[in-house]
Amino acid sequence: MSGGGDGVWVLGLGGSTRPRSRSRLVLEGALAGARTAGARTSLWAVDEEPLPFHTPEAPPDPATERFLKAVRAADAFVWCTPAYHGSVSAPVKNLLDHIDALRQDRPPLLAGKVVGVASVGDGAIAPVQAAATLVQIAHALQALVVPLQVPVCHGTQTLSDEQIVDRGVAARLGELGRLVVATATALRPATGGPAPPSHRPGR
Repeated sequence: MSGGGDGVWVLGLGGSTRPRSRSRLVLEGALAGARTAGARTSLWAVDEEPLPFHTPEAPPDPATERFLKAVRAADAFVWCTPAYHGSVSAPVKNLLDHIDALRQDRPPLLAGKVVGVASVGDGAIAPVQAAATLVQIAHALQALVVPLQVPVCHGTQTLSDEQIVDRGVAARLGELGRLVVATATALRPATGGPAPPSHRPGR
């Protein structure tokens, strides 16, 4: 977990199965923007802690229980997926499918929580389609999606394996993170929320 104070807690979800993937780099860029707005942040990356295939009838394993605890505690989220065939990758979709276990919560699922989305893919179309799919998933989970989405073409002049090269993309990701925090802050009770669980090191 990174950040401090009594700000909202933003949980990043996504990445890919490749360590230090470009989708994770994009996710971290948005979380950095959230921290500049005073948020606490942490990251659940599919390359470090994948969840088992979602089976609604199966009892949650320990990793899934930690994931659901983190999702319940978070005020807001940033999601990022690699674009596979114009849609969301299987590991990211599986991660989000597990949130369905919160359907009996009150409020249910992600109701009252804020989501910002980003995506990474080849060309101009695939990342836009993947980001749109994330928006649809967030709406199905009853979340409030901020109006800015950041689909990123991962050409070498945009992203390297170590950094976001394109300053415009970096700026939009920072703006996405700050917008998520501003929206969640406006929705958050004046008393503040609970401290996030330390389920994993922050990024």
